[in-house]
Amino acid sequence: MNLNGLHREPTTYERPIYGSSRLGIMNKAVVFNLTGVLVSKSNSTIGIKEYELSDHLGNVDVVILDRKTYSEPNFWPYFKSMTDYYPFGYPITTRTYSIEPYRYGFNGQEGDGEIYGDKLNYAFQYRMYDARIGRFWSVDPLKSDYPWNSTYAFAENRVIDGIDLEGLEYYYNQKGNFIGQGTDLKSQDVFTADKKNDDGTFSNPKKMNITHDQFTFISGVISKEDASTFEGAAATTQATFNAVKLVKGESITMTEQSKYASELLNTNFSNVNTKTSLATTDNTQIANNARAALIHVLNGGQDYSNGAVAWDGVDFAIKGSTHPKGVNGGFTISETIWNDFKGKYNWTANKGQGLRYNGTYYKSAASLTFTNGTYEILGSSTWTKGKVLYKASAVRGKQIFWAPNKDDKRNKGYNWKGLNTFIK
Repeated sequence: MNLNGLHREPTTYERPIYGSSRLGIMNKAVVFNLTGVLVSKSNSTIGIKEYELSDHLGNVDVVILDRKTYSEPNFWPYFKSMTDYYPFGYPITTRTYSIEPYRYGFNGQEGDGEIYGDKLNYAFQYRMYDARIGRFWSVDPLKSDYPWNSTYAFAENRVIDGIDLEGLEYYYNQKGNFIGQGTDLKSQDVFTADKKNDDGTFSNPKKMNITHDQFTFISGVISKEDASTFEGAAATTQATFNAVKLVKGESITMTEQSKYASELLNTNFSNVNTKTSLATTDNTQIANNARAALIHVLNGGQDYSNGAVAWDGVDFAIKGSTHPKGVNGGFTISETIWNDFKGKYNWTANKGQGLRYNGTYYKSAASLTFTNGTYEILGSSTWTKGKVLYKASAVRGKQIFWAPNKDDKRNKGYNWKGLNTFIK
């Protein structure tokens, strides 16, 4: 039916090309009928796909087509446009060229060339941006949470490494609950906040020195260690960060600690079999404990591990003096800590058969003989012979934690960086 000539099949002339983010645009008229069924199918016509080459800020610097030109003796990409930008996004005239305007530009945002011309105004998600003056036209929707910033400023004026996130960061409360994020999944900033307000803003936001990929991976591994209690998760997390500082030095920044801690947990430093990132949708108590513990450490909270750089679980309770900790480094442990640790396990489990570990049932922990309330075993490997490198420092959850035994004279001259060979 065609009423007064107004009816025609719906047609799309432009379709974005996506991988993990937008890669470009395909210009091809595709017709659908009124039921949504494809009428004209796309084909492999050369020259209809436009691909973006972007920099670290997402600026679209070059646009090439899926065709090539030949200039003897070489083939060359076919350039649709090239743009270099001044700080804040104004195009450098002498370094800008285009056959025809391209839709996207500065920060990967869509330009609005109808106002002042191509690549001078951009439609960010919530506000219009003027590249001529480096300012937005309207106030920041999150202005109440950032009173120290100009309400019109772009990316806090960090034009070398900053993009304007438009309130699209990841927000967690101190208890580890995920409380909100915007629609830009490329954002990697992590904030803590008290709550999400009715107007979409967040109360008392504080930026963490960690990327979201690092945050979710570290908390994901910690959740599979022992995060049954907050203190246990906090001790394991802190011991990981302590291990980083043992090798990299106490002056290392928290941003660097986060990076190396993420890398460290992805090695055999952690015995977790399957290491995955923690989903924001996981609101179990264990998940929240793991996230809250990481936030606690990032904020410089109490060290529940008492200076530890390693930890062990049920395997140490069963093996005791035969555990690799003894052979590889030697250890000392107080009777109080040992009794506390072995008491964390149910040795009459499985209807009295005992605690099951690697297919075998154990009805009691290993036997250690204490002298004046202390048990110790000397290292016996080539590099640790006669040394006592580890000192039991705490029991949290079902794990025992080990600090470097630096005060023991038998360890004099030892290179403590060798205690952790997983960090390069």
